[in-house]
Amino acid sequence: MTIDAMTTEAMTTEAMTGDAGRRAATPDRGPDDPAASMPRVRPSRVSRRTVARRKVIRQRAAGALLCIGVLASQSACAGQGNAELGNAKAAAAAFGKDVSAATGDACDLLAPQTLKELEDSEGPCATSLPDQVRSDPGAVRGGAVYGKEAIVHLAADTVFLARYRDGWRVTAAGCTRPEAGRPYDCKVKGD
Repeated sequence: MTIDAMTTEAMTTEAMTGDAGRRAATPDRGPDDPAASMPRVRPSRVSRRTVARRKVIRQRAAGALLCIGVLASQSACAGQGNAELGNAKAAAAAFGKDVSAATGDACDLLAPQTLKELEDSEGPCATSLPDQVRSDPGAVRGGAVYGKEAIVHLAADTVFLARYRDGWRVTAAGCTRPEAGRPYDCKVKGD
């Protein structure tokens, strides 16, 4: 008997015995092979519409997770920014008080590169700083923090600051803006 005849005979036997869902014994699988008696597994057929629905659901879920992640990161940063803005405003106000008191303590609040630039161009900080910055810059009116940098608007001055390990330091002071949308012109600044 040939292989084709055996296959035809097995198919006929299946049809007669009602074992159409079971695999027939083939020459490479004997009747004792467990795989020969297992039911045939047909791949499930899913309609295109179902596939499209599943894709939309996955996309919406991914979009929702992305939105949740963005909102969580923004709320976490907002809390830190508000605390840092308060610290930057306090440093700017302390700088303004120290300049008006002319004690030389304001020089300790300058960033290292700003202090170096001032002393290289104008002389010792304690004597030159009061000449460069208004003696009474006034109260804090507002400000903003941008990462490790901040801008604080005082009544008569604008101060730029940077966050260092030991706190906020002034990087530019005595700043005025000639017109809206233009850069500030600062009397005391670093590189």
